[in-house]
Amino acid sequence: MGSLPRPAAAMIRAARTFYVAEAAGGLLYRRLAEAVGNDDVRHALDQFADDEYRHADWYLDWLIARDVAPPRLDGVVARIAPALARLLSARSLEDQLKLFSSGEAAAARHLRELSTRIHDPALRAVVERTIPAEQGHADWFPAVGQRMLAPADRLRHAGFARRPASPPAPR
Repeated sequence: MGSLPRPAAAMIRAARTFYVAEAAGGLLYRRLAEAVGNDDVRHALDQFADDEYRHADWYLDWLIARDVAPPRLDGVVARIAPALARLLSARSLEDQLKLFSSGEAAAARHLRELSTRIHDPALRAVVERTIPAEQGHADWFPAVGQRMLAPADRLRHAGFARRPASPPAPR
């Protein structure tokens, strides 16, 4: 089976960016889950990480079907993870989850807006499949996650992992 026609450069850049964002999001959720002592919250964050990795795979599949090399993740993760760890290190778990929730809400809004400008039907379909999960992640904390927090989760540093992590390997 041959590859699909090569799409416009803007669509390739968008798919590569979405791939990196989703893979990095999966890594960051996984790292936070590893550092959280609250089992209920850890389980939810692990699920979010799985969702983000699945979304990354959708963008990766789109790229590979068009013979487009995916971007390397190691450099991106090396730049993002330490900065995020510094940002989150002094925050309580509650504050960290509020920050993630607002980031997911912004991502869902941004993807909704971008989906109207994506001319490639297959890429637009992938973006539209991603939006409900992003919105679900944003809605989780105020709807469910707040009730999972123990008093200590609201008061103290949650211990975001500071160790370097390997990026997920592209399939």
